[in-house]
Amino acid sequence: MQYAQSQGWKRCYSCHALVEHNQGCIHMTCKCRAQFCYICCAKWRTCSCSDNQLDAVIRAAANARAVIERREREAQARIREAEGAALARAGKIVRERAELNEILREIEEFEAMEALRLAAEEEERRREMQLKREQQEAERIDKISRHFLSLRNELDMLHMFQRIGMTTRHEDATRRSKHAEQECETIEASEVAMIQIAARAKVADSKIRLESEHQQCLEAQQNIEEGYIAQLKIYWYAQQVAHPEGRVAEAMKVYRVQSEMSQRSWDAERKSRHQGVIDAADEEVRTVRLRLEKSQAERIRRVAREQKEGRRRLNADDRWLIEVVQVRREMLDHMEREEFARVVLLESVD
Repeated sequence: MQYAQSQGWKRCYSCHALVEHNQGCIHMTCKCRAQFCYICCAKWRTCSCSDNQLDAVIRAAANARAVIERREREAQARIREAEGAALARAGKIVRERAELNEILREIEEFEAMEALRLAAEEEERRREMQLKREQQEAERIDKISRHFLSLRNELDMLHMFQRIGMTTRHEDATRRSKHAEQECETIEASEVAMIQIAARAKVADSKIRLESEHQQCLEAQQNIEEGYIAQLKIYWYAQQVAHPEGRVAEAMKVYRVQSEMSQRSWDAERKSRHQGVIDAADEEVRTVRLRLEKSQAERIRRVAREQKEGRRRLNADDRWLIEVVQVRREMLDHMEREEFARVVLLESVD
């Protein structure tokens, strides 16, 4: 923009493009077809500018170009002077740099020799420290190995005790079940024996009671018969018939026939009642036996279920213990690896 102003260029009032005047009058036509005055940039024929003013503009532009060229020559002269001074300083710097390089080379040689000596000492110390660390690491690893070996032994003992405990619990449960079965069998046998004893006692009591009733009945019959004979004698003797003893004997024959029929009927009833007591006792014994047989069958089924459940639980406990043992061993291995890694990390940090 400064260069355009120094050359006297103008802007089109319509499209604002820069326009340079080479020759001719002040009437300018832009590439956008706009026509304007080159002196004031107003629309053509709207100003009072003249060609004399154009000469003044051209001269001013020439003067500005001359000033710019003079300034450029002065600038180039200053640049050449600066380049000469820079070359002088560069030569001095080159010489100083050569001297400095020599000094640095000697310092580097000294530092290299010192570094070699320090490196040798450092290497010796490093080897000693490495040997010491390796010994310490070996001791730590050995300590960790012995510690985890002890843990594994204790874990194996724990697993063995757990397995023994599970087996013992299962055996105790089996023994308790068998003992309960034996106690139940003993109780059932005792109950059957007591029922049989009670049944025999009922039958014996029934027999004794019936025999007593029979004896009482005989005595009563005897008393009735004696009283009946006495009454017959009194009656027939009072009638003053011939042979009253014969009449009494005949009446007694009839009475004894009826008495024997009544006695046989009573004996049949007594035997029937006694047989009923025997049948009831036998039925009670059979009922108890059936109940005990059902109870025994149910108990056998229950024991079988309990034994099956016990075996299932024992197998489940065994599988559980196997899985627990595997998990515990994996955890112990993981802990051992972590401990070894920690030792290695500590050694690397040291």
